[in-house]
Amino acid sequence: MQLESMASGRPSFVTESSPLPPMMGPKKAGYPSILLVDDSALILNSIARALNMEGYGVVLARNGLEGLQRLEEASTGHFQIDAIITDLEMPQMDGLSMLKRIKAVPGYNSIPVYLHTSLSDTGSRETAKSLGANEFFVKNDISTILKYLKMNLLGSKISA
Repeated sequence: MQLESMASGRPSFVTESSPLPPMMGPKKAGYPSILLVDDSALILNSIARALNMEGYGVVLARNGLEGLQRLEEASTGHFQIDAIITDLEMPQMDGLSMLKRIKAVPGYNSIPVYLHTSLSDTGSRETAKSLGANEFFVKNDISTILKYLKMNLLGSKISA
């Protein structure tokens, strides 16, 4: 799938090994920026494309460590992260470990974190909720993710 790069305006592809752009865009005025963390290029592309089409800015990371690095970059003023969608199972740092770290840091702990995964066991959901996850989605259920974000993240900022 093709995504527009905010910096160049040219189509770009996210692959398993390609460098990630600072932000996929363009972002509509008044719409939040989402940090999307997943080790699958297919998932990054499909969810980022859907979020962009709705107007969200999207910052990409391939694992929890990269996600934390993107948060650090945002805190230095390069861009703002308004919410995080992360996979549960990833190499280097999984979604639960990333969630624990985010919720332990003042300034980050108020950012909504949504987990999406192919795992459907209630134990994972309960653990995620107990660590401060705002919601738990079935992986790649894009329509549910978009509906939830519109209702809970955008609220009354935009008209339906």
